[in-house]
Amino acid sequence: MHRRARLAPAAGLPYHQWTYDLDGRLIFARDMMNEIDLAQFGLMPVACGEVAGWIFISLAEEPRDFEVFRRMVEPYMGAAPAAEAKIAHSSTIIEKGQTGSW
Repeated sequence: MHRRARLAPAAGLPYHQWTYDLDGRLIFARDMMNEIDLAQFGLMPVACGEVAGWIFISLAEEPRDFEVFRRMVEPYMGAAPAAEAKIAHSSTIIEKGQTGSW
């Protein structure tokens, strides 16, 4: 995630401000609408499933059966539903990053 930072400014890539539809199609790319084929930059589909309010995804080309995983973890997840979770601890970490050209 780049949080509105310029991406590789030496290569001429501005903050892209891309917008996707709910089906994953790229529908807007600021400053690039006439330069790229939006259909070529849609989001890739992923397998996903939900257990007790938590969403799990698999990036595998052939994901395993999610129901096997659900049956294994649901007894543990159901005891503490996500909707009732509270923050037990919070911290902020500031990382040193590299500046300059790519």
